[in-house]
Amino acid sequence: MSMVWSKNLETGNENIDEQHKIFLGMYNRLLVACEKGVAQEEIMNEIEFLYDYAETHFADEEALQRQYNYPGFVAHRKLHEEFTATTKAIAEDMGVRLLQGCPSDEMADELCEIIGNWLIHHIVEEDIKIAHHIHQVNGTTPPS
Repeated sequence: MSMVWSKNLETGNENIDEQHKIFLGMYNRLLVACEKGVAQEEIMNEIEFLYDYAETHFADEEALQRQYNYPGFVAHRKLHEEFTATTKAIAEDMGVRLLQGCPSDEMADELCEIIGNWLIHHIVEEDIKIAHHIHQVNGTTPPS
C-alpha cells in the first residue's frame, strides 16, 4: 500500500518534514518495484539508497534532539539503531539470495511491510513527540 503525505505527519520542522516526504517517496518506489517484480538488482539499489538516506536523516534528527535537549533522546536513538539493523539484515539476506540466484520476492515484501509500518508509526508516534518538545521549548504552536 503506497503512502501519501498528509497533515498528520507534519512535525513543523521544514527540514525533517521534507526528509520524511523523501522517505515516503523512496518507500513508494520500493513498493512499486516489489509489486512489479522488477529485477532484484533494482530492488537492492532502492534498499541501499533508502538505507544510506536513513543514516543522514537519523543524524539530522538526532542533532536536533540534542540541540533542544529532548528527554527521550536515548530511547529514540535506539529506535533508529533497531530500524537500521533490521533493514540491513533483511537487505543482506536478500543480497545473499540474489547471489545464489534465488528469488527473493517474499523478502522484498517483508522489507516493504517492515519499512512501511515502521515509517508511519515512527513519524506519527515518535517524531511528533520531538516536534512537540521543540515547540514547547520555543513557545510556538505545533501543527494541528
